[in-house]
Amino acid sequence: MLAMIVFGLAYVFVKGIEDRTQLLLQFSLGILILVFSLSVIGGFEGMPYAVLSLGVFTLAILYFFLKKYVIGKKILFIGVPLIFVIHIFIGFINQVDYWVVDKERLTDDETGDYIEKIEKDTSIVGYKKFNGGEGEDFLQLTGAVVL
Repeated sequence: MLAMIVFGLAYVFVKGIEDRTQLLLQFSLGILILVFSLSVIGGFEGMPYAVLSLGVFTLAILYFFLKKYVIGKKILFIGVPLIFVIHIFIGFINQVDYWVVDKERLTDDETGDYIEKIEKDTSIVGYKKFNGGEGEDFLQLTGAVVL
C-alpha cells in the first residue's frame, strides 16, 4: 500500500511528462529505493524498503500495460488498494485467537501433574481448564489416537 502511495505521488508530480519518460522515472524510483535499501540500510532492516521498491516496480509495469485503456488507470488506482483492503479484512476475520504451547513451557505444578497423569493413563479423554500465569485461562486437551 505504501508503494501505491509513493507511486501515486510520483505520478502526480510527473503527470505532464511524456508517458515513456514517466514510466522510466517511476522505474528509476524503484531502482533508487532498492539500491538505498541494500547499500545504505542493508540487512533485515532494509528488507521493508526492498519490498517497497518491488511494489513500485510492479505498479510501474502494471501502469505500462494498463495506460492504453481508459479503465486501466482506474483499475490501477482503485483496484490495487481495494485488493489490499480486502486482503487485510480477510486476514482480520480469519485471525487465530489461540496458542499451542509445548508441554515443557508449562511449569506450573498442577499442570505438570496433570500432564504426567494423562501420559500414564491413556484412557483419559477430554479437556481440563487451568488458570494461566498472566491471568489468562488455558485448556489442556487430551484424546485417544486410533490408528
